[in-house]
Amino acid sequence: MWEGNIADANAIANSPSAENGKIVVTANVLGKTLFAFNQNIGKLGYKDEKTLFNTPIQYEANTRFSIGPIPVRLAAGIRGNNVMKWGIEIVPLELQTYLQHYAGIDAYASAAVDVAVAGTGVTGRLLLISANTQISAGALVAFADHPSIKLQLVGTTNLEALNGDLRVFVYAYLPSWRFWRGFLERKEWSTSLASFKGYRYTGNIFSIRGNLKIPKNAPSKIE
Repeated sequence: MWEGNIADANAIANSPSAENGKIVVTANVLGKTLFAFNQNIGKLGYKDEKTLFNTPIQYEANTRFSIGPIPVRLAAGIRGNNVMKWGIEIVPLELQTYLQHYAGIDAYASAAVDVAVAGTGVTGRLLLISANTQISAGALVAFADHPSIKLQLVGTTNLEALNGDLRVFVYAYLPSWRFWRGFLERKEWSTSLASFKGYRYTGNIFSIRGNLKIPKNAPSKIE
């Protein structure tokens, strides 16, 4: 017969009145440490954000051809990003932490009359999908008849899909004093022809709140 823990998490916060505090958070799976956070807390608090991963996506294909004497350039591509961030903020009697994930991808295409020093054309962009999801957890010490800890765990999401726009643009290479650019600088002007709102949703995935009463003789160290 086997006895043991498959997974466990431990958090220790120490906040003395006359010194800097400290917070230690660990998460273990099958006896191995999956996550560890150990940080001293100044008297004014602590705030930090870390990017766990950031994976950009970009691909473009283009071609040039002529219609009689008129040179034409066609381009199409996709671009996107996949980002995960973790943040924490600690102030006296309050702790907030969050995990945020963003993933999105859009497609674009353009057709332009392209001469050596100027051009004009039409470009379109379509957001295929983007999702911005955040899970936040917090603890706040409140005082009424006696102290208590208010806890909350909230998940929110912002989802967008199939929105975009269609624009016409004109550009030209104008004289410039910047010699490292060959004394020419590109200037571009554009205006919107049409836009598409697509689908958008913003709301809570879940919202859990609780209240933990602190005994009057409880120590300043919570474990």
